[in-house]
Amino acid sequence: MTAEKSVHIAGAGLSGLVAAITLARQGHDVTVLDRAKSIGGLRPHHPSNHSTPVNVQLMKDYVGIDITPCLVPQKNMYVYVEGHRYRVSWSCYSVERGPRKTSLDHFLYDLAVKEGVKFEFGQVVTDPSALPEPAILATGLFPEMYKALGRPMLRLPCFSTTRKLEDPERQGEIRNWIGPYTNTYGYAPIINGLDYILLFSDRDLSRENLRQFEEELARSEGIRVDRWDAFEVFVPLSTPDAPTLFLGSKILAGTLAGMMEPGAYFGIHGALLSGRIAARAVTDPEGAVRDFRRFNQGYKPAWRRSRRMRNPQKQFFQRWFFRFPRFFGPLMRMGDNGIPGIDHFMKGMKSEYLGRY
Repeated sequence: MTAEKSVHIAGAGLSGLVAAITLARQGHDVTVLDRAKSIGGLRPHHPSNHSTPVNVQLMKDYVGIDITPCLVPQKNMYVYVEGHRYRVSWSCYSVERGPRKTSLDHFLYDLAVKEGVKFEFGQVVTDPSALPEPAILATGLFPEMYKALGRPMLRLPCFSTTRKLEDPERQGEIRNWIGPYTNTYGYAPIINGLDYILLFSDRDLSRENLRQFEEELARSEGIRVDRWDAFEVFVPLSTPDAPTLFLGSKILAGTLAGMMEPGAYFGIHGALLSGRIAARAVTDPEGAVRDFRRFNQGYKPAWRRSRRMRNPQKQFFQRWFFRFPRFFGPLMRMGDNGIPGIDHFMKGMKSEYLGRY
């Protein structure tokens, strides 16, 4: 194997794994380094569940990997906004992340191993220049690589908890909470016997905010939480120019590349596409740049929209949006195509008002 065919990837998240699988299938000698001791083994970040829009056909055709075994279609989505409850239907899926065999991480990892990808766990890459060329940086939500590259960072403080919930009738159920306790939202998808609840914000989250959220959980669904994990993650979405494929001689992928929706912070779809783009960048940089620009063309308008609206205006608008989606939907769809590779995932959305709680 020649030196030109040896590729190093920092990060065994979704984008790093997709890049590794793609390059290995093309005959490259691929080594992936990751900070965890095993695939998906980062705590308290995982195990976790995430609700996300996914264009299944686009993903299969472009990425070349069929991830449908890991996707759980939305069964019911309940949205709680300032004492008002809604049942919402739109094109959305849930997916598990983390160390369990039922996770998307493990699914991709098993594919990568079959393709001959080598893994070195327990490796924290903080100096990108230490990696031989060509190298893909896909280190996700951690701050070290942002600092090393001089990338702008937006800090997202988080509180999470995971409960066992084996009721098969609730598989695929998603709940969202919008209120004064956060500038973003809380969410809780139920899949594979886990009910994962996350509260996050793009501003500071205090214990008082958490107490308010706990009261909201109790009022809306009778949920009592005994223990929370506190942590923080970092994304490069503080500027309208965040999406970046090349930085110097290095190829960026996933969250580090800014392949996220900048308002709701959907990242699953963009991470998977980004892994394929990063792999293409190894052998066809110009083609990779074209794809990167095409899939991220909705980022700037979505970023501007998301920065214009803050609490409490955001809560007021969302309450009326879910109450009258036919009227307010076109306004929301003006900016919802910030998810890389998806145009107007809210098209055809239906919302039923279930009253106060």
